[in-house]
Amino acid sequence: MAGLTDAGFEAKTYADILTDIETRQRAAFGADFDVSPEAPAGVLNGIVANTARELWEGLAGLYASFDRDGATGQALTQVAQLTGTDRRGAQKGRVP
Repeated sequence: MAGLTDAGFEAKTYADILTDIETRQRAAFGADFDVSPEAPAGVLNGIVANTARELWEGLAGLYASFDRDGATGQALTQVAQLTGTDRRGAQKGRVP
């Protein structure tokens, strides 16, 4: 199950999105509706599914930005401000 769950956020995959689109089209237009990748509907489905996948990935990034361990850049600075902590600047690594 994709979305916000008790375990966190899970983004839908491209394959799941494409399957959902094709299932809905077949329900609306009949079981023999051509959704193969070469068919016009199949090409359009791929475009729409890819766009939806990008949106899901953006939502996953947004969800991660609220976690100090998952946040980066400006989101990490804002999380630090919310918790009243100081964000440390970059430091050189040391290897023994």
